[in-house]
Amino acid sequence: MIPHEYTSCPICASQSLTEIFTHKIWRIPVLQCAKCTHKFASKHMIQEEDIFNSNRERANLYASIVEKIKPNTLLDVGTPADFYFLRKVHTLCPETKLLALDLYEKKHPEFISMIHAFPQDGIQLTSAFHVLEHENPISFVKDLCACSQQFLIGIPNCHSIKRSRFSSYKPHTHFFNRDSMNCLMQQIVPTWKLIERKGDGNPINFSQLVVHNLDDQLNIPRTFTHIVPLIRSLRSTLGLYKYLLS
Repeated sequence: MIPHEYTSCPICASQSLTEIFTHKIWRIPVLQCAKCTHKFASKHMIQEEDIFNSNRERANLYASIVEKIKPNTLLDVGTPADFYFLRKVHTLCPETKLLALDLYEKKHPEFISMIHAFPQDGIQLTSAFHVLEHENPISFVKDLCACSQQFLIGIPNCHSIKRSRFSSYKPHTHFFNRDSMNCLMQQIVPTWKLIERKGDGNPINFSQLVVHNLDDQLNIPRTFTHIVPLIRSLRSTLGLYKYLLS
């Protein structure tokens, strides 16, 4: 790894920074900006391997949104190696041209085109789910928005130090909240929507920030059922209860 060390906030360029905790994986300081409240690791570490799997509950939700749009082209950035989201979209929108952008070469279905850099333009919809927290924020979002008419970006909602510390158990460099995400977007696009989404695809009591410029009538759910995680929790509790009685 060749890390890039931050001496100012990567969102607003302020140098008014405070160390708030130590990153759980990299054991380096995590800083908070006094101006835009963005939290970030003091060094941007380079991830050298693809270790991520698809969150199928979340992917199913977003595939259903793509089905309503029926874009002629969809670019998904940072697609996990199982290509679950794009496979799901292919079953719902077989006419949509599908592209996957990733640093790593991956064996992929023939109906998906693999690319390794943002195209100049020509994309109707670009999605990036839990990718931005690993990237250089301004250049990443600029390139994403420049190539696409519409965008759909999902990130963990790190609204507190506690949530940010939990997020640092993964190789995340950036820990966004509403204020820092809005500060980022206002530098790049004239209009956007930001919502907080809870429910399936998120751990209980955690939420996700979703940034997009899609039509209002698509109605991205802010709260989605927690019935699946609840069933899992009840099963776990019942198993523990049986163990204690045995």
